Amino acid sequence: MPSDSFDPLEKIENNTEFLILDKKQVLQKLIEKIKTKLEALVESRDKAREMAEDSPGANQSHSDTSKFQLSNVQLGLESLRIDTKRTIVQLEQMPINVSDKVRLGAMFTIHEISGESKDRTYFLVPAGGGEIITMGDINITAITPGTPIAKICLQKEDYDTVVFQDKEFKIINVS
Repeated sequence: MPSDSFDPLEKIENNTEFLILDKKQVLQKLIEKIKTKLEALVESRDKAREMAEDSPGANQSHSDTSKFQLSNVQLGLESLRIDTKRTIVQLEQMPINVSDKVRLGAMFTIHEISGESKDRTYFLVPAGGGEIITMGDINITAITPGTPIAKICLQKEDYDTVVFQDKEFKIINVS
């Protein structure tokens, strides 16, 4: 007796739900990657704080500035921690929609028309750019609107062409 097995992914593979699911997975991996960096920042900050506390102060050694320098390192790391936390909050609040144009929240691929380089896939996010997320055999680079590639691709649609670094690219798979 044939079974009428139903695979929901078959039904939604080429529609909006699948694209949103895919973007949510990429966004979640990006957030996880940034949270890992946050943990390392906190560890480094705490270690710098401990070292600063253990270093000789100005009363003990007038020529040793390690306490002052380590305190500055600790403050810098704390500032990075705050910025990284803010990035995570922005990413967690980012709406996931399907887009027909390259805009915040869109994922898109550029294809070099001469065919000399590999296609590159980008995810336009409000913060946290520069991270590369691997999904299967595709590397997706998170970029922010201020990056050069994002600036030239903003508001473009599927099959629009752009020139970047003296090469012509076609935008494909905007979602």
